[in-house]
Amino acid sequence: MPYTLVRPHKPAQLRPVLFVPTLLGKILRDKLCVNKGFEKCPSELLREVERVAQKGSFAQGKGELNSCGATRQGLQLLMEKNVHQLLDLGLTSVRALHAMGIYPILLLVSINEKNAKKLKKALQRLGATEEQLLDCVRREEAQLEQVPCLYGTIAPHTWSDTDVLVSSVRAAVADEQKKTVWIEQDLL
Repeated sequence: MPYTLVRPHKPAQLRPVLFVPTLLGKILRDKLCVNKGFEKCPSELLREVERVAQKGSFAQGKGELNSCGATRQGLQLLMEKNVHQLLDLGLTSVRALHAMGIYPILLLVSINEKNAKKLKKALQRLGATEEQLLDCVRREEAQLEQVPCLYGTIAPHTWSDTDVLVSSVRAAVADEQKKTVWIEQDLL
């Protein structure tokens, strides 16, 4: 991988969280919101972030700048609540978030066939299968190489059921929050 110029950033607020694979993120969001410290990000704000990310450029037109500013302001207000906002976004939105000055915690939960079976009931509630989860993992792990930041990982051998996984996620988010965020200078 080629070198990229970066600069350090120490976030003053709790950072939003984005899970890989996104399918597993839907299960984790419901379980994490039961406890204090986590909250689901409103869907209307997420749709706006995705719309801005799909445009690809933040200086295309006057309307685009206004919408990007409104989206950033909305996310900043949520971050000031002193809870981790749980984002239901794809990895394609990370660059858009960085361009807005918002640096989410990316957390890869590695899954193998054995762990996927432990999530069978939760996946059925979403109308998904173990195969779909494993496909999602493979596809999104490949996309992680294009993301302009580092990410945390939870290994498959560290959790045995969803309760242990939620505990592992809480610990990993707390650990990632303490770290310095390295930001590509190209995005500035």
